Amino acid sequence: MAARVALRQKPGSTAVWSLVLAVLGLPTGIIVYRSGLPAALGIAAIVLGLDARRRLGRLPVSATVGIGLEAVILIANAMLAFAS
Repeated sequence: MAARVALRQKPGSTAVWSLVLAVLGLPTGIIVYRSGLPAALGIAAIVLGLDARRRLGRLPVSATVGIGLEAVILIANAMLAFAS
């Protein structure tokens, strides 16, 4: 839902939303890693970051950090899910 709203906004705002969703994914990935919510937040953050790159023609710093952080969170989340 948040991704749909963010995709309708300015590209700079989309990049910031990518970072916000990645930051929200961090505690979610640790606390409720089996719920699927971290994966949903992660995919939304990555999609928003890539959309910002497509619309701006460059990758803003906030989108870069959001994509990188969420990639690490998704990998760690998968490791936690398979380990337990």
